[in-house]
Amino acid sequence: MRHIEPQSPCAVDALKIFHLCLTTTEFLAGSAFVLYRLLQVTNRAWLRKIACGLVGFMSAFFIFVMILRTHNAGAWYLPLQAVNYTWVIFVFYMLVFILALDAVRLALHAFPKGRAWKQSRMDGIRRAYYSICILSLPLLITYGFIHFQHPVVKTVTMEVDKPVPDWRIVVVSDLHIGTMSASTLQQRVETINQLKPDLVLMLGDQFVIDWRDVEKMGYGAALGRLHAEKGIFLVNGNHEYYHGYPHNNNPEYRGLLDKWHFTVLEDSVVFVDNRLALIGRDDTTNRKRATLETLMADIPPDMPVIVMDHNPNGMASAERCGADIQLSGHQHNGQVVPLNLWGRFGSWMKGKLYYGYEKRGATQYYVTGGAGSSGAPVRIGTDAEIVVLKMRPTAASHAGCLE
Repeated sequence: MRHIEPQSPCAVDALKIFHLCLTTTEFLAGSAFVLYRLLQVTNRAWLRKIACGLVGFMSAFFIFVMILRTHNAGAWYLPLQAVNYTWVIFVFYMLVFILALDAVRLALHAFPKGRAWKQSRMDGIRRAYYSICILSLPLLITYGFIHFQHPVVKTVTMEVDKPVPDWRIVVVSDLHIGTMSASTLQQRVETINQLKPDLVLMLGDQFVIDWRDVEKMGYGAALGRLHAEKGIFLVNGNHEYYHGYPHNNNPEYRGLLDKWHFTVLEDSVVFVDNRLALIGRDDTTNRKRATLETLMADIPPDMPVIVMDHNPNGMASAERCGADIQLSGHQHNGQVVPLNLWGRFGSWMKGKLYYGYEKRGATQYYVTGGAGSSGAPVRIGTDAEIVVLKMRPTAASHAGCLE
């Protein structure tokens, strides 16, 4: 296997800190706007004090948790992070609902009769509307927690113009181990094992904790039960970079990989039974990662090629190089509505694939929404998914058929 020199830790840390600072700024701005709107509709001093106190405390708590993330504080703070990001979801939905009502107010203002109606009734409507939102959001988030516990299994059949093995390939991305509990991970592993996979391909962001914490938090036992006849292959995502997994030659870490029967592909190519070429690309966090042209140089032209790349932004290179399939994750399908709709629209505007299946030229792509979640274990309007990939020779099936 060929390895590329990783990006310097300082560059990775700077990128991580920038991302966290941007996230914090966005959250604080959103919180301030929500608080401003809530204070506009109540004159009761005790309600104003509760709103200011709660938003102020949770904003300070958010900054505290972000500092812990920046310093890789260890696994002990992860419950705090779950509380933190649950609050973020609450603020996000309040912001969405408030902006939706603001849009209605602006539309009414465009008409004389609408302006008169708005002036006499809107304050009462806003108070009732905000109250309903505040009371209903805990129920919506609770639904999101429950829905997350039940991943869907999606079968994707791709037709390839080469002799392909009749294997059941299970594709999993963005588990974010550390966000989900050990028991939830065990359920995911049991679901995968029940599918009787020949291959398991894990597309990055497996972990959001230090590798030293995986065993002691109970995740290692679940990972050790994962089984695939032809092997379990991983690529790294941006979160592995944040926690020091890539290019890690520590004997203890390598011992864990052997114990779990995991093979990590870091700008590497492996030939599975000499019937399938798997290319594992390093994450885009490594700005020195190998080109796909380099990685495909020694692959026989009649061998089917699957590219595993955590971030789907490099899709054009797979088509240019003639790869048969590229599998990616990273984007979680937005995780919660309406972020999934916004993400799809933004990617469509840029000519990129945000989620699901697409064929470009001779190359087929699938971007999975992931089997885990970011921050809080919540899925609203999207599914945690485990993908079963089936390949068939060209004449045997219709390309991209979803079952």
